[in-house]
Amino acid sequence: MASWYPRPLAPLLRTATLALLDEHVLRAFRYAPPGAAATALVRRAVRTRGRLVRLLPPRRSPHFARQNREVKSYPDGYRVADLGTHPVPGLRGCPVRHRDTSAADTAE
Repeated sequence: MASWYPRPLAPLLRTATLALLDEHVLRAFRYAPPGAAATALVRRAVRTRGRLVRLLPPRRSPHFARQNREVKSYPDGYRVADLGTHPVPGLRGCPVRHRDTSAADTAE
């Protein structure tokens, strides 16, 4: 998400994005949690934005995510078989590092 905005704002936006994630998601992806002040500030800002948007008049026509220029999608469609990670010769297919333990090792 931070790549959509000017580079000088990237560190601030990364912190704000991480502040929106739940603790278990931060642990699962091994992200360092942002400080309590940053988390409180970002969550308060999102709530304030929601209250302000509620006061706006309703849209006259719907706005779909595909109309946003920063959304990178599949303009020519896609095949399900082409989605996801793919094995690379010499490496495993998943980009997340795993311990070298098999299910048989954990059962013992």
